[in-house]
Amino acid sequence: MNSFIAKIVLLVFLVIQAGCDITFKKKYNRGEEFNKEKTEQRAKSVKKVTAEKISAVKEFQVEEKFVEEEIKEEELSASKENIKEKSHITFTDLEKEIIRAYFNDRANNRILHYSIKRSPISKKQNEKLRVSNYIPGEIQIVPLPIRLDNKLNQIPLSLLRVQVGKNIILMKVNSRKILDIVKL
Repeated sequence: MNSFIAKIVLLVFLVIQAGCDITFKKKYNRGEEFNKEKTEQRAKSVKKVTAEKISAVKEFQVEEKFVEEEIKEEELSASKENIKEKSHITFTDLEKEIIRAYFNDRANNRILHYSIKRSPISKKQNEKLRVSNYIPGEIQIVPLPIRLDNKLNQIPLSLLRVQVGKNIILMKVNSRKILDIVKL
C-alpha cells in the first residue's frame, strides 16, 4: 500500500510538473511572439523612416542639379551678348523715372521707409547686391506695390521686381539672380 500511495503521489507530482511546464512554455511562447511582433514593427518603421530620408535626399540632389544646370545656362546666355535680350531684362530709363517718382511722393516714401524697417539689410549685404550676383537667402525680399508694378512694363513670369533695402531689383525668380538694380 505504501508503494501504491508513493506511485500516486509521484504521479500527481509529475502531472503538476507537466502542467507547470506547459503553462510556462505557453507564457514564454506568447511573450516571445509578442517580442517578435514588436521587433518586426520596429524594423518596418525604421525601414519606412529610412526610405523617407533616402527619398528626401534624392529630391534634394535633383533640385541641386536643377539649380546647377540653370546657373550654367545663365552663364552661357550671359556670355552671348544679345542686344534684344538685354533690352528686355533691364529697367528702361522711363521705368527708372517712374520708380523714383513713385517713391518721391510723400505717402509712398513712408511705405518705402516702413518696408526698409521691416526687412533691414546691413552694409555688407548691400555691397553683395550687384548685377549678375545672386541675392543671398538670408536677405528678405519685398514685392513692389501693385500700383507701381502696374505702371511698369510687363515682364515674363520667370522675372520679378522686388525691393531690397533702398534698392529696386529685377531678378530671376528661380535662382534669385540680379538682372538690374535701381538705387533709391
